Amino acid sequence: MNIYYVPEKRAWLHQEGDQKLYFNKGSAEILYSEHIDSAENYPVHVVPFKKTNVLSIGILTCKNNKHETGIGGNVPLFCELHKYLAEEGIFSFVMTIEDVLLKNKKGYIIVPHTGKWEEVQVPLPDIVYNRIPSRSIEATSRFKKVKESFDSQSIVMFNPCFLDKYEMHTTFSKDPALRCFLPDTIMAGSEVRLQKFIENHKTIYLKPKKGNKGSGIFLAALHHDGCITAKEPHYSTSFENFEAFWKHYSRQFKKKNYLAQQAIMSKKIDGHRYDFRVLVHYSFGVYTISGKAVRMSQSQEITTHVPNGGKLYPYKLLQTAKLDTTIQDIAQRCGPILSEHFGFFGEFSMDLGEDETGNIYLYEVNSKPMQFDETAIEKKRLKQLSSLFKDISKCQR
Repeated sequence: MNIYYVPEKRAWLHQEGDQKLYFNKGSAEILYSEHIDSAENYPVHVVPFKKTNVLSIGILTCKNNKHETGIGGNVPLFCELHKYLAEEGIFSFVMTIEDVLLKNKKGYIIVPHTGKWEEVQVPLPDIVYNRIPSRSIEATSRFKKVKESFDSQSIVMFNPCFLDKYEMHTTFSKDPALRCFLPDTIMAGSEVRLQKFIENHKTIYLKPKKGNKGSGIFLAALHHDGCITAKEPHYSTSFENFEAFWKHYSRQFKKKNYLAQQAIMSKKIDGHRYDFRVLVHYSFGVYTISGKAVRMSQSQEITTHVPNGGKLYPYKLLQTAKLDTTIQDIAQRCGPILSEHFGFFGEFSMDLGEDETGNIYLYEVNSKPMQFDETAIEKKRLKQLSSLFKDISKCQR
């Protein structure tokens, strides 16, 4: 299947064999289809697609043969974004690093009359939205070659990479305005240093520095008698002393590069801790909040992630003018720092907490935000991304 723009019909043409499907340029709504026996008895002047006609966005991911579409990553997000951009007159398509390396100009779009992803011929994108789904793929030479290819052609790509939790912490720590919002954090690979750390803070979180979605995280608490309790989401283990704790976990800490983070004594609602999930986008020179949500722990107090038993809670029930201002200030500081050190960040999310005295702490920044359960936030996200793509395009001219 190939995609072209047909001037005299003022429509996009998807052609496969002798089947021609015409689509509205702005909404991707199917107009009509034609079936021809041959080009001779139905001559039609077809002009190859030119990217200067319309803004083109490549949503970068990888192949996944286990998925029915053959596309890896957050396919539901790709679907919603693809449809929304079409309504805005922006041509978007999913592209895989495998196809980019093959230089076969192949991508995926949703064909309106079937609602299914179809492989089509696509132009070179004006902008690449990086949604590679895993750190391991981003670490490959394949991804590095793709990134170098885009750089050599002056194609803007955001967001450039997953974030290393410890590297992010050390980078933010250098900024005086952000330092006061960061929990004390160290790498957990040194027995002596970790022992001093837990003796100082009494309760700490241990987490893989390259983990996500709360995977691998647990809480360690030092008691007055010297014993340590390690609490994971679904069970806990007690150790007689730090030496026994270290013996049990040291291999895991070193193999997966764990970091240790001061545990903040969070405010609670009905006995359950909560934290904030905040979506941020770049917009005309500043970083603005696209949505704020609250996640509350339920069956366990280690994480608030919904897959681990957390639940949604309305932000408006906790909202204050001071809280709004503080979150906006943190976002506005994080954005430029991320872009300066790692490459342009047009979108990210933040995990923040509030302690018993009302102090706000920045736990993590996520460079590939998943979809929010809150519909209003997702609608704002699509709008902000569309606006951002247009803004970047104007700056390139």
